[in-house]
Amino acid sequence: AYAGKRNYFVEKIFSGLLEIGDPNGELSDYLNAYRARFDREGVSVNPEDVPAKIHTIRHDPHDRWKVGAKIHPVIGNRTKRQFQFAPTMEVVAIQEIEIRYFGSVPEIIIDGRVGVSHREFARNDGFDSLSQFLAWFREDTKPKTKIIHWTGFKY
Repeated sequence: AYAGKRNYFVEKIFSGLLEIGDPNGELSDYLNAYRARFDREGVSVNPEDVPAKIHTIRHDPHDRWKVGAKIHPVIGNRTKRQFQFAPTMEVVAIQEIEIRYFGSVPEIIIDGRVGVSHREFARNDGFDSLSQFLAWFREDTKPKTKIIHWTGFKY
């Protein structure tokens, strides 16, 4: 949830996975298992109806994330309710990111370059709006922060 509002994180990741295909035919099994376990109120949405989350941002001071590393998409990590909601994915690209504020004006710097569309970036990371993204990342990012890609898309 984001600010007390459901963010459809799982469905957004599914939407992105559907865009790159389902060669093993497992996505529907994972989505059905997720809904059976967590959608008690029937508020789930179809992944096709939400924007795709195609990457994530992680602070990585020990360089854990590298191309070829496995991503286990889970919710409730390291708890007794841990649940893997999608197939294990492979990291296909890594990019360094900095978000720097100059007063109240943010700048997104990817691999040392500026100029990426803030709105596009926020949407690709699963936020519903630029303001929501900026509220989440309201301070400069720490050194060694990375964009972890599981699709072929890069900035």
